[in-house]
Amino acid sequence: MFILAWASLLFYMPDVHSVDRDSFRNAYSSFHHHRLPLSSSDGLEATQELGASATSSNKPTTVAPSTQQSPSTTHHKEEEDETKSTKETVVSTTEDRQDEKPTSKDELEAIENIDLSSIGRNENERRRLKVKEMIKHAWTGYAKYAMGENEVKPVSKKGHSAVVFGKTKLGATLVDGLDTLYIAGLHNEFNDARNWVRDHLRVSEVKSFVSFFEFNIRFIGGLLSAYSLSKDELFKEKALEMAEKLMPAFNTQTGIPKSLVNIKTGELKNWGWASGKCSVLAEIGTLQLEYQYLTVLSKKSTYLDKVLHIRKILRKADKPLGLYPNFINPNTGRWGSKLVSMGALGDSFYEYLLKAWLITNKKDEEARDMFYEVIDNVESRMFKYVQNRKYLLISDLRNGRMDGKMQHLACFAGGMFALASVHATNGKSQHYMDIAKNITRTCHESYIKTVSHFGPEAFRMDSSGRITSRKNEKMYLLRPETVESYFYLWRLTHDPMYRDWGWELVQSLEKHCRIPTGGYAGIKDVYNEAIPKDDVQQSFFIAETLKYLYLLFSDDSVLPLDKWVFNTEAHPFPYLSEFPVDQATLNRTMILL
Repeated sequence: MFILAWASLLFYMPDVHSVDRDSFRNAYSSFHHHRLPLSSSDGLEATQELGASATSSNKPTTVAPSTQQSPSTTHHKEEEDETKSTKETVVSTTEDRQDEKPTSKDELEAIENIDLSSIGRNENERRRLKVKEMIKHAWTGYAKYAMGENEVKPVSKKGHSAVVFGKTKLGATLVDGLDTLYIAGLHNEFNDARNWVRDHLRVSEVKSFVSFFEFNIRFIGGLLSAYSLSKDELFKEKALEMAEKLMPAFNTQTGIPKSLVNIKTGELKNWGWASGKCSVLAEIGTLQLEYQYLTVLSKKSTYLDKVLHIRKILRKADKPLGLYPNFINPNTGRWGSKLVSMGALGDSFYEYLLKAWLITNKKDEEARDMFYEVIDNVESRMFKYVQNRKYLLISDLRNGRMDGKMQHLACFAGGMFALASVHATNGKSQHYMDIAKNITRTCHESYIKTVSHFGPEAFRMDSSGRITSRKNEKMYLLRPETVESYFYLWRLTHDPMYRDWGWELVQSLEKHCRIPTGGYAGIKDVYNEAIPKDDVQQSFFIAETLKYLYLLFSDDSVLPLDKWVFNTEAHPFPYLSEFPVDQATLNRTMILL
């Protein structure tokens, strides 16, 4: 995710071979993270439940969200003011919504300017409607000025791309945002995006190096999610095609993939700035959800075998302090540095251990056990409590010592610990929930302590609770990690505070980031309102930030957490009821690999 143009970045420090320098780690963090009410007229329309059999391929192909399946199982008892009954299994039908039309331009302009308190709906319906308008506005800026480009520069009104996408226009924002458009019931926009994928998404035409990791979480993840929601075979076919084109990334001496793959030639390389030119932990450890789903859809074990082989290497590696360093040599399987992080370079590895267990209906017990083991060590080595345990920072670990800095990227961990809490089998449910609340409170504090009410890219907190950031850490890139944790904490506690915190973010986005002609842009300094915008609408803004905000104000029956798992790019995948591997089979497979 994007702070600097890569050309400028490489020119600035051409000889650096380790990201232990803050400037390089912050630059990389800009690329890596890596989350409808069915009872109201602005949500996804539905007739059937999605969670039961999302892998069935014999269903008719359909496109428009207005005729698709949707989630219907309520995960929690709803608040008294919710209009939806938790006992309903069919949340909305095309019959009672058949006359609904997409929101017109005039209506959207009216929504932007009116006092939402005047609308005769309950508070969260009003908030949800506002977020839907924001999704529409973000999409409009992209479609108007950069349709088919990877991202948009909304201030300059032109397309934008970065080295992670290569030199080809692949519609990253479009593919990444498909499921958000679908969930929000933006029918015309979804169909426009779907038709672009059909007519223009040609991964075989890519002639440059692309990020294996980003293509997996954004493109394959986005296509798989769009398929799981719409059952449109086009998305399934495109996801499988892209996965096949990326398979050469695994052609190394150990089977650990390299970071960059040339889809045309199959040539591989790692980032030049990576320590020892190693592979990155988060990149090689953020494959399990997508590749498990691909295994079910394709009925080929190849995908599962690849990720289990990586896991075997990581499991057997000698881990300093019981932790997983951020870099590993793809030729030897040995660690490339002693840097450990729950932020950039490490974050989603930990997330996927937990979620790999969940998406398999808890059959993948090894993933769970690895999660419990490493999280215990993260807690003992990387947690920094402030003000009598009121705040909790997850610090990077350098040569065995905490550096005291927490990255915005690490704010996802509040949601991860909350999710771990409700599924805990190790007697630590309440403990994990306490951690989740502390982390999320800390990240919220990093927002409200700035003039703009955005959290910086990284921050430190002293014993008095004062928040500080260095010069190259002050930007806000439209990141989703904090609101991701708000979403999980709301769903799992129903404390309205988390919805209120999300609404604070909505107000800040509208005040500081909204571009009147369409789109949103990040800001360069969260501590100074006068600092110019960065003129980039990241693809993850629609895919993650706005999706989590929309779901935060939606009914729990919308993508219930006991039916769906979100990948690290906020793309929902259904629990894989057809997943063919139990623990005994998994153990045998691991022995053979």
